[in-house]
Parts: sequence; C-alpha cells; structure tokens
Amino acid sequence: MPGIGTATGDNSSPLNSPRSAKIQVFNTQNAKVAEKDLQVQFQGDVYRGSTSLAIPQGNYYAKVSLNNTLFSDVPGVFVLTHNQSTTLPATVMIPGDLDQNNILDLRDYNIFIGCYGNKQCTQKALADLNDDGSVGPIDYNILLRSFAIRQGT
Repeated sequence: MPGIGTATGDNSSPLNSPRSAKIQVFNTQNAKVAEKDLQVQFQGDVYRGSTSLAIPQGNYYAKVSLNNTLFSDVPGVFVLTHNQSTTLPATVMIPGDLDQNNILDLRDYNIFIGCYGNKQCTQKALADLNDDGSVGPIDYNILLRSFAIRQGT
C-alpha cells in the first residue's frame, strides 16, 4: 500500500495492525456470492489475512478493501476447492476513501483537510494514510496520488 512497506520513504512499522478489511467474492457470471469482514496483519511489506467462505467449489474473482481504501480487483480468477486454502495474489490498494463509500472525491478530501496537522477530528486514524500516527505532508502526497489513479470498482 502506498506509504506503508519497505520502500524508501515508506513507514515500515504501521501503528494499526491488525486492520479491518473486507473481501467480496463474485462468480464468473458477476454475481456477488460472498462478502466478509476480516482482520489483516502487516507482515514485512504487505497486509495478510485469512477467512473461511461457505460457497460452492468453482471459479471466482474477488475485490478487497481496507478501512480507508477503495475496493480493488484481485488479479485473475481463482479456483475454490472444498477443504483447501487458496492464496490470492498481492493487490494494489488505493488509499483515501475516508468516508468508506468506495468513491474517492471531494468529501474524502474535505475529511482529510479537517484532520490535517494538529486538528482534532473523529477520522484521524483513517486520514493517517501511512499509519505513522500523524496526518501530514506524506499523507497529503499519498492522497493526491490516489486521486490521480483512482478506479473504484
């Protein structure tokens, strides 16, 4: 996730781990067959989590989000088999969806600005996009980058 990880300038020790996440699973006819909340843990330079799904064997695709990101498509179609684990590939997340409506827009920007610096706000943890404990210039740059590449699905 931008701002969190092991790349130069990233925060390699995020404060909020585990974090809330959500997975949506769709069949090959594009019908949502499952949606589940889960907790993910920061490990190395990615967030990892696991969950059980009560859906039939078959081919599926998925979308995932964290509590301050847009839903992102997990690359590819995966096969679920009874009583077997399926590992999904790493997925690029787009942070900044602070009102959690899967749209990155002026409302998110206004929430962010209302939390910037020493301001008191109820969504400070969500606005702290690099999860270092403060909402500052690095978070602002991450938000601007997200506006440039947003593709909410």
